[in-house]
Formats: sequence, structure tokens, C-alpha cells
Amino acid sequence: FESESIIELTKNTKKAEEEYLAIENELAIKKHILFQIKDFDKWQISAEDRKNFAAMPLAHDKKLAFPKMLPQDTKMVEEKFSKYGYYLNRTREEVTRVIEKRVVTMYNHFNTIANDYASSAEEMGKMWLDFRAVSYTHLTLLTSDLVQLSVVAVSLKKK
Repeated sequence: FESESIIELTKNTKKAEEEYLAIENELAIKKHILFQIKDFDKWQISAEDRKNFAAMPLAHDKKLAFPKMLPQDTKMVEEKFSKYGYYLNRTREEVTRVIEKRVVTMYNHFNTIANDYASSAEEMGKMWLDFRAVSYTHLTLLTSDLVQLSVVAVSLKKK
């Protein structure tokens, strides 16, 4: 389920990016053409900038002219960029959330397995201690029985 939300966000992010890049590219071309033909009426420069137009070298400097040109279109590009940024951040947040959740889940599974293994190892250790104690007792009894049998066998040989 989580991957579905990431997939959906990724699709929306890609779509917003494509829309932003397309409109940004169109605006850059439009501004470039308007700058080349020097049709200042079509630049849609604000009244304040028109007053200062003579004092500003807008007509000869792209870096100064482009930010002033086509303010409504520029605002629309900025809105598309904001939308793209929103989806990009949401995707990053969702991916981070899912990864953190999966890390916690994996840590809990590992912890459970490690605790089970530790308990099994502890039980196995106790069993080996019990086995050693039982084996030693049996070995001692077996050895004493063999010694007695040897003594009986030796005494029987002597007869």
C-alpha cells in the first residue's frame, strides 16, 4: 500500500515537472523573441518600470530585461515551479517515512530473532551441561564396573 502512494506521488511529481519545464521553456522562447524584436509594448512592463525605462538599459541587457518582461506569464511559471516543488517535497517525505517504518520493522524482526537465538543457545548450553554431568556419572560407573570385571577376570585366570 505504501508503495502505491509513492508511485502516485512520483507520477504527480513527474507531471508537475514536465508542466513546469514546458511552460518555462515556452516563456524563455517568448521572452527571447520579444527581446530580439524590441517591441517594448508587448513586454508588458509595469507602469513604474516604464517610467524608468529610459534610465534602465533594459533594451540591451537580457539579465535586466527578462525578469521585468511578461509578469503574468512569469508568475504562472513560478506557480508551476511551486507545484513541482510541493510534489517533490511530498515524495521525499513519503519515501523517508516508508523507509523509516521499514527500518523499524526490520529492527524489530531482527531483535526478535536475536532474542530467540539467545534463548535457544542458553537452553542448549544448559542441556550440554546436563549431558556432561550425566555422561561423567555414567563414565565413572562404567569405569568402576570395568575395573571390577577386570579384577574378576584376572582372579578367574589365576585359578
